[in-house]
Amino acid sequence: MKSISPTHTHPSQPDHKVWLRRFFALLTFGALAFSLLASAGLMQVEAGAQKRPVPSLGTSVVISEFRTRGPSGENDEFIELFNPTHFAVDISGWKIWASDNVGLTSVIYVFPASTLIQPGQHRLIINSSGYTGSVLADSDIFPSSYASDITDTGGIALSLPNDTIVNQVGMGLGSTYKEDIVINPLLGNINQSYSRVYLYGCQDNDNNSIDFVLINPSTPQNSSSIFNVCPLWERLILINEVAWGGTQADDTLAQWIELHNPSLTEPIILNGLYLQSPGKDRIPLSGSIPPGGYYLIERNQSDTNVPANLVYAFPFLNVSGDSLYLYSDTNDLVDSANSDGGLWPAGNRFAFYHSMERRSNEPDTDPAWLTFNGTPFALDRLGNLINGSPGAANIGGAISTPTFTPTATFTPTITLTPTPTFTRTLTSTPSALRSIVINEVAWMGTLASDTDEWIELYNPGTVPIDITGWTLTASTTFSVTLNGTIPAGSYFLLERTDDDTIKDIEADQIFTGSLTNTGMILQLKSSPSSIVDTANGNGGVWPAGNSNADKRCSMERRGASFADSDTAWITNTGVLKNGTDSADGLICGTPRNVNWAYFVTPTPSPAKSTTPTRTPTKTRTPTRIPAAKISQIIINEFLPHSRSDWNNDGSIDSGDEFIELMNVGNVSMSIQGWKLDDQNGDSSPYTIEGVTLEPGARQVFFASQTGLLLSNRSDSVRLFMANGTVSDAFTYTTVPIPDQTWCRLPDGKAKWVFGCQPTLSQINKQAETVYRGEMNQPIICESPNLPVSIYLAECMPSGLESWSRRLWDDLQPVFRVLVERHGQEYWIE
Repeated sequence: MKSISPTHTHPSQPDHKVWLRRFFALLTFGALAFSLLASAGLMQVEAGAQKRPVPSLGTSVVISEFRTRGPSGENDEFIELFNPTHFAVDISGWKIWASDNVGLTSVIYVFPASTLIQPGQHRLIINSSGYTGSVLADSDIFPSSYASDITDTGGIALSLPNDTIVNQVGMGLGSTYKEDIVINPLLGNINQSYSRVYLYGCQDNDNNSIDFVLINPSTPQNSSSIFNVCPLWERLILINEVAWGGTQADDTLAQWIELHNPSLTEPIILNGLYLQSPGKDRIPLSGSIPPGGYYLIERNQSDTNVPANLVYAFPFLNVSGDSLYLYSDTNDLVDSANSDGGLWPAGNRFAFYHSMERRSNEPDTDPAWLTFNGTPFALDRLGNLINGSPGAANIGGAISTPTFTPTATFTPTITLTPTPTFTRTLTSTPSALRSIVINEVAWMGTLASDTDEWIELYNPGTVPIDITGWTLTASTTFSVTLNGTIPAGSYFLLERTDDDTIKDIEADQIFTGSLTNTGMILQLKSSPSSIVDTANGNGGVWPAGNSNADKRCSMERRGASFADSDTAWITNTGVLKNGTDSADGLICGTPRNVNWAYFVTPTPSPAKSTTPTRTPTKTRTPTRIPAAKISQIIINEFLPHSRSDWNNDGSIDSGDEFIELMNVGNVSMSIQGWKLDDQNGDSSPYTIEGVTLEPGARQVFFASQTGLLLSNRSDSVRLFMANGTVSDAFTYTTVPIPDQTWCRLPDGKAKWVFGCQPTLSQINKQAETVYRGEMNQPIICESPNLPVSIYLAECMPSGLESWSRRLWDDLQPVFRVLVERHGQEYWIE
């Protein structure tokens, strides 16, 4: 690959598109009727996007009910435990501790060997010298009692065998064991106890005063009592309405979001839950939503005349489409809005500002959202009617109640009576549980040997995931316990027997055992009962892959969002390959590289007699890699707004913007005579000279070389072949944060993401959050008469530090307006 020499020198100067944008914004000042937020204050400047945390399915076994005295006196005690997770927990050797009111502690009970607590099951331990309850202690373990009295003003704790505390409760400030605010001690010899408030203990807020309530009479449960399996987090709370267009008074500065609790019986405590859009900061939630209630989030209390439950200046939602996710306090996905990240499926901005409303309690798909079409009742800051229903029921129809039944039962013999509510089924809808996917399976081996099998896992998320202790299994003949961490957007390669299966690519782990050519169910589990992903889940013959001795091509996943089904897999045709086998032959597959299947529109595999067809889903990404071109050059990353010296020329200016190209094909390709350009009519196209890209290679073109000035607000990046045919193009609408790029994640894949770290010919990755400090805004930014266009350019992070005094001082003002603020007058030129 040849290096590129600059064909001309680009002078160090500010972004002229920024200047022109401001110029025209000033000319239209009198016509704009928008106004600023009531106040601006200090602004935190971010240098990166916050990562999404690793999901987890549950917390731990908890103390769910207890008493320290009862009808027969101070020894009439019991301690009840509960398993809120969705997997059995081995509590052998776990300990129950007691603390007095001066902090002295002691172990009062140790669970015997082979003690399990199943999902939704209780365990009951009693005081052998005084307990009088009618519900007996657990009969399947011995002992199931203790003899020491628990101090009424003390505390209780549950620990692992190594004494690590996993749950605790305190009835006095002097207790060693307590969580946040303690509860009052039990008084009097009556039949009462403290019990968990929310769904038998399914939610732990780490605050004793919130988690426990005094009940009378006591209701202890033992291991033979009815199992109360915690409902899945999925859609326990709904993102119910999104006003991504804002209001008529303040445009997008007054965006608002509404949540809804669809349960008619259970309140939902929000402490620890949060909303987040990819690449943006969290919106931390607090408080609670009553049964059937609503929770309104506004950027300013004055945005509407409806009292907000939370006032928080959350990151702006992209009007051209954004995804919004709601996570639990344990990082489980609760709900989403527009999860595919394309254009908003409903609602609008100019000029009616209709909100986007949830149709019912159903999965987040485009048809699940409706544009408000009712009679408005709420008012914006200037008294205009709001076309939406903030804090109230949606006009589109009543929201149905959740389908789960909290009292779903197990028989005492630990035989679960399944209900559709709690069964995780594999459907064509992308699942929130697939934090790691089985991405490629070479069940047929390689040309060198049919026993040289390999398997590839993939992390499609934005944070690394530790898979240590996870298992990859197939019936009883194949089982691998995994060890390691998969970085965000990266792969984990398993090779059979030794590391020569793929000779030039190092394996992450070696496995023994074999995959049968006739088909088997491959399961990835994070725990014995928690299936993360499957391959060939119906157990038939493999849905893809070629075992012919002259082919041996792998079975590739069509994409990380495709749930396991026959149509989710495609046979690699050998057009896109990666790696060599033990005999130095090319592998018909893409180990540790993007799948060939990502780039094609598949035809059904003939491996099975009947192959279901898949209804195509609309693609709302501005551009897509053409399916007919596998060996091709694509735009892989670009930086429209720089604030660092990326080209190392000693100055920070628009010349640091760059465009990165990548060869995703399997052969070298010359791009002599190809052209780079922005949107039609802007900068002159740049002709590429003397460059050949090897397979997988990347090449960066700086604006100081090309003269292409990408706008900070909206523009296009286009790549033309020498004959004028478009090879690739992408149109973007906003650059909310400087020094972050638009990039494909993972490299070469069709999906574009904003909020990437500039990588300059390296593997693309999302940026991390770096706190730079606080920056005082100019006083003028507080003006209620300042137009939105000027506010965004001069007062938001995307505009701060972008202007050039030299450029402005060299020109005579063409427009002036006098603004009064805090008793002083300011000229805007």
